[in-house]
Amino acid sequence: MNASSLHNLKQSRIVIVDDDFDYLTRCAEALWRDGYLNCTPVAVFPSVIVAFKPRSALTPEELSQEARKLSDELKSAIQGQFSGMTEQEEYSKKIVPANVQSIVPSCKIVQPHLIILDTALGQSKGYNLTKSIRKEIPNAKLIGSSGDPDYRRQWAQEGADAFFHKDDYSHDQSGDLIRLVDVVLKDLPEAKKTLEGRIGGW
Repeated sequence: MNASSLHNLKQSRIVIVDDDFDYLTRCAEALWRDGYLNCTPVAVFPSVIVAFKPRSALTPEELSQEARKLSDELKSAIQGQFSGMTEQEEYSKKIVPANVQSIVPSCKIVQPHLIILDTALGQSKGYNLTKSIRKEIPNAKLIGSSGDPDYRRQWAQEGADAFFHKDDYSHDQSGDLIRLVDVVLKDLPEAKKTLEGRIGGW
């Protein structure tokens, strides 16, 4: 791959959606450090959900308002995660808080090339959002992720482009995630194989 192609790949817009805040921020930091600076983490977790309307999707304006209300709490938590980063203030602004109903509208604002979506999102399942994502953001690639490899089949049935098996926290998976992101964005055949069984670190 030539330098120009690599540069274009790194400009891809990526959204990561997860309710495990520690995992989310580690993945986002790894992608940022690798040059994927247009990576937007969407945090789905209880302290954010409580502050949102419980049953209706938020408009972009409402999402922005709620995000500002939570900025102090969220920024403090994020800066704790990114304490070693020189541009932590800039990165902290990239975190988007969301409830399950606002995930698709939040992603649609970004118009990503790739969405990495966790399986367990509170009481909901990430793969149930696949049809909405395909309708609202039809050109986005989709990686389903889970700590349970049995969900590969479900993500395959829902039409995901790839599956990422989140291992336990005994080792750093950031390199595996970055390799899979590269493969999916390049539309290589290895991506679909991850829906059939584990290959490499996936």
